[in-house]
Amino acid sequence: MSEKSSKGGRKPAWMRKELLEELKWKKEVYRLWKKELATWEEYRSIVRVCRDATREAKVHLELNLARDVKDNKKGFFKYISSKRKTREKVGHWALVMEDTEKAELLNATFASVFTAKASPQESQILEVRERVWRKEDFPLDNQDCPRDYLGKLDTNKSMDPDGMHPQILREPADVIAKPLSIIFERSQRAGEMPEDRRKARVTPVFKKGKKEDTRNYRPISLASIPEKVMERLILDVIPKHVEEKKVIRSDQHGFTKRKSCLTNVIAFHYGMTGWVDEGRAVDIVYLDFSKAFDTPLGLPYHPHRLEIWVERNLMKFNKDKCMVLNLWRNDPMHQYRLGADRLESGSAEKDLGVLVDSKLTMCQQCAPVAKKASSLLGCIKKTVVSRSKEVILPFYSALVRPDLEYCVHFWAPHLKKDKELLDRVQWKAMKMIRGLEHLSYKERLKALGLLSLEKRRLRGDLTNAYKYLKGR
Repeated sequence: MSEKSSKGGRKPAWMRKELLEELKWKKEVYRLWKKELATWEEYRSIVRVCRDATREAKVHLELNLARDVKDNKKGFFKYISSKRKTREKVGHWALVMEDTEKAELLNATFASVFTAKASPQESQILEVRERVWRKEDFPLDNQDCPRDYLGKLDTNKSMDPDGMHPQILREPADVIAKPLSIIFERSQRAGEMPEDRRKARVTPVFKKGKKEDTRNYRPISLASIPEKVMERLILDVIPKHVEEKKVIRSDQHGFTKRKSCLTNVIAFHYGMTGWVDEGRAVDIVYLDFSKAFDTPLGLPYHPHRLEIWVERNLMKFNKDKCMVLNLWRNDPMHQYRLGADRLESGSAEKDLGVLVDSKLTMCQQCAPVAKKASSLLGCIKKTVVSRSKEVILPFYSALVRPDLEYCVHFWAPHLKKDKELLDRVQWKAMKMIRGLEHLSYKERLKALGLLSLEKRRLRGDLTNAYKYLKGR
């Protein structure tokens, strides 16, 4: 459900003082014309001047956004949002209409996935941590580290819940680094955060499914800038510790250097396709956690032990979102259960953002990828005034093309129709650029110094093969 939203008296980002004066003068000339104190030609002349000045101001802003879009995508989407006449509301429940009641329902859902009771594994981890920190130096008592991160704060980010802008903390980094390091060190020794730092502004972000279901919203917490600096410092220490202690196995891809979603899906499905080629029956069971990041522990390999593992670690499954993908055509569709609930089987399922079908053809991945990229490209076309290559090309390269190439080395299309479907998105983007209308698609790519998507995929395959052979 959407509702009309007003800009609250805010002037557009492209509005300059000189242009504002011209627009005021246009209104004045129109008032004079209504009183027959000015001619129609005079009014039309000032209208053309204001129109050209407005367009020039928008083009100037869009050019600045295009130059920074690679590092600051937020600025572009903020520019698009400022032009929207409607605003999406959070859900629409028949019995709950007030925003306060909706907030209470969402808060109850978000709070239900957390528990104050610690699992046996968490208690052991706390004991080990206390023994380790008694013997080793504290990694947060060095004021040089907070100073470095404060000096690198992104000033394009919004204010934190305390109303503090990153620029305010970035400039006096040398002064506040010492007191921050003392706070971090004492917090780490005590093993807890200060009471006022535990409060955060939580925003519900819709994922997919029915908007009436509160479980389909993801809580996004906007933490304060000092908290982010502390998290960054701890994050730098953890990888070094787990690498030295060899805590993470070689098949762990998440949050690991030189590994990514691409390496994860390739490694996993390499094993699955190998079993299929051997003629073995292969079923992939996809599980959805209610709180995936609350307790990072390993899953048991045997499916019958899942319920015991979940209960012991105080976790929950979203059983409605768990499903089975059968890869063996002659398999009599073995049924799997989580407790008393039977898991449904499907013909395709998303695996780390890639739509994998039961035949492993990857054909179903191309259509939704092209649709998503085309939708974003259409948004650029409707919103952006400029048609110069200095504006359109950076927007396409930074916003649209990454959707077309996400994990593409795993699901690269092989059918001609699928290749053309993806290339058509790039063809539409090149068609938007002014001055290239008389050229063919290949000539446009040559004039802009671009490669076709197929050649980019080939180059990416060669690059990844080189990195693999060199162990990088």
